[in-house]
Amino acid sequence: MYHSIQDIIDVCNEENMEFWEVVQRTDMDERAASSAESWTNMANIYQAMKDADKSYNARLRSASGLAGGDGEKLGFTDEQMIHAMYVSAGVGAVIAENAFIAGASGGCQAEIGSASAMAAAGLVSLQGGTVENIAHGAALALKNMLGLACDPVCGLVEVPCVKRNVAGAVNAVTAAQMAMAGIVSAIPVDEVIDTMRRIGNAMPESLKETAGGGLATTPTAALIAQRFQKCE
Repeated sequence: MYHSIQDIIDVCNEENMEFWEVVQRTDMDERAASSAESWTNMANIYQAMKDADKSYNARLRSASGLAGGDGEKLGFTDEQMIHAMYVSAGVGAVIAENAFIAGASGGCQAEIGSASAMAAAGLVSLQGGTVENIAHGAALALKNMLGLACDPVCGLVEVPCVKRNVAGAVNAVTAAQMAMAGIVSAIPVDEVIDTMRRIGNAMPESLKETAGGGLATTPTAALIAQRFQKCE
């Protein structure tokens, strides 16, 4: 079992393996599963994601006409996508072990930040990046999300959560592009993860999904809460 991103990189270099192969092997060891069973499990998760995306309409465009339709241009095979999902899962597992992935534990940096780092790593993998590129992509993405509070209005995972997820997705794409361009993170990814843990531990409880601070305590948020109370 690996305990850091560097552990994965070391195995990749020592055994001439791809990042995703190391993660898959660990999954097989932990669950006593065969290679085919591990693959099928990840393929089922990917299929669930595709099923949820069936409503995508490539003909739709934004009001300006500048956005829309690009989703069909990616053209990755199912095999490539599953490889990328293993990579993302590996990064997420390291973050979960060494920091946190829940807003109630470490603020929104732990949720959207972790997801953004995982997505960046997967995107780098899809573009044929090296294991080092993958690590830098994850580090660059997570650094941009450090300190992000979790302050849901009325305690609901709606405002500002939905739009913050969009920002996390854009951040992941940008981080992956930088990593593929050869830009490196001055701080290694494992140290970035540890920094996220330290920031989360220092963060007040009011900014950890309690709706006790941040946007959740604005005058408008109070009015929204009043409307909810009237509906009860």
